[in-house]
Amino acid sequence: MDANVDMIYDVKRKMLAKYPRFGSEIAVANIEFKDDLPFHTAATDGKNIYVDPNYFESLSENDRLFTIAHEIMHIKFMHMYRLTDKEGKKRNPKLWNIATDAIINANLERDGFTIKEGYVNMPEALNYSAEEFYQILLQEKEKQQKEQEQNGRGNQEKNQGDSGEQSKNG
Repeated sequence: MDANVDMIYDVKRKMLAKYPRFGSEIAVANIEFKDDLPFHTAATDGKNIYVDPNYFESLSENDRLFTIAHEIMHIKFMHMYRLTDKEGKKRNPKLWNIATDAIINANLERDGFTIKEGYVNMPEALNYSAEEFYQILLQEKEKQQKEQEQNGRGNQEKNQGDSGEQSKNG
């Protein structure tokens, strides 16, 4: 066996021993190493789990287990297939990923996993479905954009007023 296959076998074995509730999913999970992932971490297409080998090798044992459990949860919750809403409208992929990551990570933390620093950590997501939490994040984003636009206009008007005063005095 090569080192990558050994690493996958090892993480599957440890996942089964430490988190037996993932038993059926981890037993059938197809985990592949890919070094051309967009973010060079881990991803899923809804069926397979892809992990950047350099990233995975750099992780602690607990972070490896967390990463695989996280990707399994994306598959289990069918997040890839829910990117389009019931009306056929595609959600913002980046915001959808944040919402689904927040829910997964909150669930994993509740189940005893430790969320790696820098990962999405929003414990309040535990109280919502992915669709509900996406809507909350979308509303927050739209509110921030509106505030920025208003602040931009306010600053622009202020700057125009200031420059007008300067030209009168100068």
